[in-house]
Amino acid sequence: MESGKVSPMQSLINLIRQQLKRDPGWKEYYEEQMDAMPTSTMTASYLELYELEREAALAYKIDHYEQAESHIQSILDRGLLNDDELKGWYKEKSCKICQSV
Repeated sequence: MESGKVSPMQSLINLIRQQLKRDPGWKEYYEEQMDAMPTSTMTASYLELYELEREAALAYKIDHYEQAESHIQSILDRGLLNDDELKGWYKEKSCKICQSV
């Protein structure tokens, strides 16, 4: 290994030691990094999305395909998705559910 370079394993060991020893410099760095992160990545729209997905899965599981498709369509209609590929995936899922009817 070149002079002055630390192996990845040694870097990990050093990091763990800093954490275990509660190195004040590490704590300050960690707090700065955590403070720089958005305070809330879980928004109401995510919760609504997950709830609709859950309802769709439960309906599908008990052979209520039209209800399951309705929940998936609600996800698309309510504008809960901002990624075109993800929208396409939900549309495909909706079509597959419709084929189950």
